[in-house]
Amino acid sequence: MSNTAIINNNRGLTATALKYIAIAAMLLDHIAWVFSDTVTLFGWTSHFIGRLTAPIMCFFIAEGYYHTKNLSKYMLRLAIFAVISHFPYVMMSSLTEPPLIFESGSVVLNTEMLSPTTSVIFSLLMGLCALSVWKNKKLKMPIKIIAIIILCGAALFADWQFWAVLMVLAFGIFHGDKKKQFIAYYVVAFCAVIYYIAMRDGIFINMLSMSGIFISVYYLIFTSTSSAGSMWIIGIFIPPLLLKNYNGERGGSRSKLNKWIFYWFYPLHMLVLVIIKWYF
Repeated sequence: MSNTAIINNNRGLTATALKYIAIAAMLLDHIAWVFSDTVTLFGWTSHFIGRLTAPIMCFFIAEGYYHTKNLSKYMLRLAIFAVISHFPYVMMSSLTEPPLIFESGSVVLNTEMLSPTTSVIFSLLMGLCALSVWKNKKLKMPIKIIAIIILCGAALFADWQFWAVLMVLAFGIFHGDKKKQFIAYYVVAFCAVIYYIAMRDGIFINMLSMSGIFISVYYLIFTSTSSAGSMWIIGIFIPPLLLKNYNGERGGSRSKLNKWIFYWFYPLHMLVLVIIKWYF
């Protein structure tokens, strides 16, 4: 792909450029999850870079809502790839042994494969549904809020949980106004950090005390027992620095290959990593 397909006359980054950045960050992140310890320099750096991926994906789910010609087909496409991606995700993220275990000449399915936890594609689907609910002028606000809460609850068993849903909403509700989009994103990200601290380390946080929050963040970032989590806390605030350069153009080739690579790469790269890990 030529440079002109990615960067349009130095006027910013196209959608294709940002999506390839997200793909590269995700691949590096997942290589580290499969083959490296999080507390190593390579592991920490890879996971830090990997925090770019989900917010960029959320941004383009919101963009897709406004640009798709058929919202139902868009949702169906995400649903199909959520199903396709489920088992590769479980194999990569949850298994302590190979998915297929050979015992006494027979092949046995690893029961860990039955994990209910699923991939971020499902969270993105719930985010798209939430945005469509919010934009539905026929629904009254109480109904919208209840529906969005239900969709957030459905995402609890998926990667990035309801935070991905809220990020899609942050980008989608304020579509066309980058300043408001990023303010909304940072509000969600800050809440996610506080939630992460409380859930990961069991630290009591007095929500009325800003000093308590800052002390907790300092603890998570700088103490040796929790330093692995700092890549998540710092990395989640970086994506808008890239997204602010989005120029609103698709960029790249309009071929079907270029369109579908973003869908197929996700499950296939996880499957390849798992095969390499367990069988080679």
